[in-house]
Formats: sequence, structure tokens, C-alpha cells
Amino acid sequence: MSTIYFALIDFHEYFLPTGACVIKEWSVTRIRPDQPIDSQHHVTKPICPWYQLNKVYQDHYNKKYKEYGVEWSVGTISLDETRQYLADFLSKAAMVYTRTIEKVNILTKFLDVQLKIRPVNINPDLCPKVQAKMSYVIIGFQDYILPNDEYAFKEVTIFKFDDIFDDIEEFDIKSPWDRNLSVESTLTTFVVRPEIDWLYLPNNFKKYYKELEENHGNEWDSGIMGSNFARR
Repeated sequence: MSTIYFALIDFHEYFLPTGACVIKEWSVTRIRPDQPIDSQHHVTKPICPWYQLNKVYQDHYNKKYKEYGVEWSVGTISLDETRQYLADFLSKAAMVYTRTIEKVNILTKFLDVQLKIRPVNINPDLCPKVQAKMSYVIIGFQDYILPNDEYAFKEVTIFKFDDIFDDIEEFDIKSPWDRNLSVESTLTTFVVRPEIDWLYLPNNFKKYYKELEENHGNEWDSGIMGSNFARR
């Protein structure tokens, strides 16, 4: 079995009064030739109570919250655990892909390790009319079950890419990071806006959703895209 893998990471970050950048929510995917894809998703616990943040940085985080819906108080692992896991996982990848040059800079500074990393081409419109269909699509999502037993998406990440493994022969690769591997790809993440007001939901559903929120960090009323548009 090949030990070579490529890594895809998407994350949301915020800035501290010290000027340091902290990754709040992140998702990583391991892509290997002819092997199942596996992913990890976590929300980083807050580094301090909300009241200890300067108002300027509270305002900064609130702007992030409106876009991504991740509350300051939620988290599944500590900041040190986030940094340790990502540094170990990404430094061993033949290539790391993330959203933009800005994300590349944030990630390398946050981890302070040697990475073979490049940005992917971001296009928020995944309509087939935009460009030719690609070879593979990876979708990761956070979902929940409505009171009427229907499934609904809350947060969705879609990564589309051409086949980057055509020229890879397992027995021939000694230093995959020396190969000029290329990928044509698009990556987009969005949070889906609910159709039902929180006030009109039954109490047992509210309890159920609050338990989910502890893991994925997305409050019920957060979201920038309607459910019908997300389905399309």
C-alpha cells in the first residue's frame, strides 16, 4: 500500500491582539492513489474567555461569526492539539492544497514547519457552465435531521479536481515532493441558512441541535446561502 498522500485543508482563522493568527475551525482530507479518502474536522477551543478579549478583537471575531457561524465558546480540541496534529499531518504530505496565497501564508506561519504547499483555484460558482467537468468531487458536510425526519445540510465543503495520480507509479517514486505535480481544482465552503425560525422549533429538536452545535460550532441562525440554492 502506498504511503504517499496529498492533503487538502480548509480553515477559518481569527487574529489576536498580539498579531498572531489562530485557526478556529479546520477540515483536512487525505487523498491517496486508489485508496479511500479520509478526513478530519475540528473546532479549536477558545484560548481565553470572551470577556478578556479587547472590543476591537471582539468586533473582528463577530464579523467572522456572521460569515461562518462558529461561536467563540465552542471547540472540540485545544489550540496546541490543533497545531500539533496539523503540523504532523501536513508536513508528511507530498503536496498540501488550500484556498489562497493568503491562506498559505497564514498556515505556514501558524504551524512553523516546512510544507510543500500551493493554493487551489477558488471559484464559488460550481455550475458546470463555468468550466469543463472535472474528474473527481469530494464533498464534506455537517448535517442534521429536521422534526419532519428530513435531512438538511448546515455546512458544506466541495473540492473538485482533475486526476493528479495518472503519472504516479508507486514503485518509481522516491521523492514525490520533487515531482512537478499539478492540479486544476475548485474549493468552496458555505453555511446553509435555516428555513424555520428557532422560536418555532420543538424543544426536543432544540436540544438535539444544541448537541450537534457543540461539535461543529454552527449556530442555528447562521448561514449565507438558502437551502434551495445549496441543493442546486
